[in-house]
Amino acid sequence: MKLLKRKVIIVSLSLSTFLVMGTAYAYSEASAPLQVWFKSQLSINQQAIDHQLQQDMVMASQALDESNEKSVASVRVHLEKVTEDASYTLASSIDATRQTYSDQLEGAAAALSKSSLAGFDTYIDASTKQMSSDIEQWADEMIQGLTAALGD
Repeated sequence: MKLLKRKVIIVSLSLSTFLVMGTAYAYSEASAPLQVWFKSQLSINQQAIDHQLQQDMVMASQALDESNEKSVASVRVHLEKVTEDASYTLASSIDATRQTYSDQLEGAAAALSKSSLAGFDTYIDASTKQMSSDIEQWADEMIQGLTAALGD
């Protein structure tokens, strides 16, 4: 029996010791060093990522600037070509129109110089007679209108 009592005491002391050590370990900050290491590694990685991000942003900004400069240069060249073509087309059109009007004026001047002075006098006489007739008719209508207005 003594042996059994000893075994029970040893087992209970072992369990008690195990439970006390487990409880003490649970209340201790055993994970604190691991947490500190994790936080420091997180901070180091975050700084590395931020540094890489800044470098990538600078490179992307430079690439974008170069692309913009190339695009602007390309558009400038295209615009100059279009402007030059439009100027040439407009100048050609103006020259063609000027030549057409010049030819018409020269033709009209030649026709007028060939026509007789008598034809011009006939035109003036006919125009004068028509104008006199129109003025007389208008005067008669006005007199009749005014007479009718005064008579009422």
